[in-house]
Amino acid sequence: MNPSLFKFIVLVASIFFIILNLTIFTAELCYQRSIAAKEWGISFLKTMSYIDAAITLIPINSEYYYQKYSLLNDKYKNAKWLSRSEKIALLDEAIAALRLAIELEPSKASYHMFYALTLIKKQYLVNDAHAAALVKDELRKACELKPFSKAYQEIYNKFIPRQ
Repeated sequence: MNPSLFKFIVLVASIFFIILNLTIFTAELCYQRSIAAKEWGISFLKTMSYIDAAITLIPINSEYYYQKYSLLNDKYKNAKWLSRSEKIALLDEAIAALRLAIELEPSKASYHMFYALTLIKKQYLVNDAHAAALVKDELRKACELKPFSKAYQEIYNKFIPRQ
């Protein structure tokens, strides 16, 4: 192999590696800032901008989508003044974030459990037969993935009556 070609390949690979590491570092920094901003009570929009930046940089990390769900869920719980349509929009965005987290990491029981619980919250606002069936499936999946969890079993039994 030509030595100059080898040097060029090494240079290109090195630059790619540096860019990849900077992207991962920046995404993780945005993720950590979203966690800190949430704990420090920084504005919802600023906190969401951090997690959205992390997702834009690394869209294949399920934890980033879970963090987005967590932020949206907290806003839903703490914003009693929101209109019904605003609550539905928040829940829809939270559901979408959890759906993406599940697509990326389907074996994580907590994602299925929180997905089901968020669908239940939405059921209180909008009666949707499809969502009711989905709740049952997601609760069942969560219990199957974490069969020895007493808490998961209790939630399942609370929302899914025994036949």
